[in-house]
Amino acid sequence: MRITHIVGLKDGIHSIQIKIPVKGSFSFCVVLMTEKAVTGDPLRVWTKGDPIASAADFTSCPIATSLGILGRKWTMLILRDIAMRKMERFHELLKSIPGITPRVLSLRLRELEEAGMITRVENRKTPRFVRWNLTEMGWDALPILMSYVAFGSKWYAPAVFADGKPREMNDIYPQENLSEMFVNLNVNVAEIRKIQKTQGSKIGSEWKTPAKS
Repeated sequence: MRITHIVGLKDGIHSIQIKIPVKGSFSFCVVLMTEKAVTGDPLRVWTKGDPIASAADFTSCPIATSLGILGRKWTMLILRDIAMRKMERFHELLKSIPGITPRVLSLRLRELEEAGMITRVENRKTPRFVRWNLTEMGWDALPILMSYVAFGSKWYAPAVFADGKPREMNDIYPQENLSEMFVNLNVNVAEIRKIQKTQGSKIGSEWKTPAKS
């Protein structure tokens, strides 16, 4: 069996013609269409580098809209601490996030509360004892936080881990009920180091933070 030729079709779609010999002097050809050729539908198959087609009619970019609240400085770290570290009190958050001021922390907490992502819980016996809990909307930000963990653990391992070794999410969070909260990025340590060496990428200690996820 051998490939006789590749035929180029419209919009970069290809078919592959394979010649298959059979007994005697006869042979026949089979034309195999690539996946893109078979579907011809951008909603069925996406190719890396192509625009990602949407089946919905957006009136506003959902990424830009979400960043309206999530993209503000310190916001994701506040959500990280409440969701992943159960740091629910003001002084805990203030201590956990180096560089944030009490005024800015108060502002961000108020913004998150107004956006419906956290709720203020007061102790009836001690009114000054206030905690912040995530709402259902707030918990939906956990997969976003996990995406940051996956990306940072793969590409910024020298700053993230003591041994500097890239890791996959399944190795970091083996809990069965957490697997639905993240997309596991495949990690090829040799390939990553080769890419970083080629690009001259070196993450220094200035990227490190004292807190761990």
